[in-house]
Amino acid sequence: MSCPPLARPSPSSPNVQLTEAQVCILHPGYSSPDNMLLALPAVDCLGPSIWWGQIWGLHHQTALTAGAIIANNAFGRAYFTYDQDGKEPVTTPLDGVLEPGNYYLQLKNEKNTASPGETSTAQPYPIVPTFADWQFPHGKLPTEWRLPHAAPSQYQDVYPPMFGQIFRTTDRCYLTDYRMGIKIGHLVPKREKDWFVSNGMARYIPGRNTNPHDGLGNLVTLQATFYRLFKQGRFIMVPKPSSKVPGPEPSRALSPTPTAPARPHALTIHVLTGDNESKEFADLYQNSAIQTKHAMNMSRELLFARFAWALFPLVQHSFMNSTSDRWLALANKDQGSEHVASDAPHTQIKKMSSQGFQAYLRSQADAPRESEERQPSQKPQDGIAGNDDADNDKWDQCSVSEESCESSILSSDSVQKRLDRDNKWYQRMAKYGVSTAVDHGTGKSNN
Repeated sequence: MSCPPLARPSPSSPNVQLTEAQVCILHPGYSSPDNMLLALPAVDCLGPSIWWGQIWGLHHQTALTAGAIIANNAFGRAYFTYDQDGKEPVTTPLDGVLEPGNYYLQLKNEKNTASPGETSTAQPYPIVPTFADWQFPHGKLPTEWRLPHAAPSQYQDVYPPMFGQIFRTTDRCYLTDYRMGIKIGHLVPKREKDWFVSNGMARYIPGRNTNPHDGLGNLVTLQATFYRLFKQGRFIMVPKPSSKVPGPEPSRALSPTPTAPARPHALTIHVLTGDNESKEFADLYQNSAIQTKHAMNMSRELLFARFAWALFPLVQHSFMNSTSDRWLALANKDQGSEHVASDAPHTQIKKMSSQGFQAYLRSQADAPRESEERQPSQKPQDGIAGNDDADNDKWDQCSVSEESCESSILSSDSVQKRLDRDNKWYQRMAKYGVSTAVDHGTGKSNN
């Protein structure tokens, strides 16, 4: 009996339809060309074009939240206008899609516009320039970030609700639900651990944990390709309107407020950069919902912090890359210096030149922080992902590879053990997993 042909054609190249269009967020207190706050790619579909392909834009609420974050957490005060004077407000619904173009980020009760070619006599509202200077808005997240995760076309849970905590897992990609080629990373990166501690983020990690930064709520599992893009800040996860009717949500952090809108939202992929790699990723996964069983693992507050973390390099590239003086909201690390108090605690408002800001960045870089490079002899402790956030590949060349470390993590399931330490059956299964794990660096069994 002859064998049928088994070879298949190679996958075709991505059919990327995204354009170079952008939604540009401008500061009304500065004149052009020094007023660019953010330039975000138009990655959300507005609908079919009458000529060819699709028309692209940007989700209004996502863009507005990004602007509010860098405007010192101006949630509830920020809105867009078409004009610099703030007389023509944008009428697109918050759940709608903005067309590509320029939008001025206005703040209620602020008078800070500048005439073309002139500098405003009023003090422009300050911008937070770096993640280290940003203060987390405890208890003040935008409404859509407090809604239950209601992804469309979800599968039913495999395990009964009573086992929900026990079977929380980090051994599958949170986007595709595949096991192959996964990597575990942090929402708030390892090198930002000082920020994590100083902002009191441990309160959003479930259970008692001796090292909260490595807790389950701050971990994300992605396939290696996605992990690299996520690590570079090319995409984030944000809530967007969903077609699914939300069901009961077990997590207290996701409970809507009494004034929350009825329309369901789901955590989705949102691409922040417009390079070719990001465009290919956006063509495949933009607005794809996170798997429900994995969305439960991540703290909504730490996801919001990740959103902010990914924004500030874009701010430095656009707004801070100027010769004009800027009014900035900085972390008040020196209580003895002269400063103007702001609404946010531990924040000072300063006017800073481009040279002054560069010196400020150098001072931040020189400040002591946890090492971003792990030595070959240093293995992950307490069953966490270790220092996965360093921007180099030296660890991949070590005798103890990153993959073998993560294999040990997944086998021991120590993250899950912290959620239910008293479950003797689960502890035995975790120990069994450790005893049979294979070190991919040596190819030998650990038992």
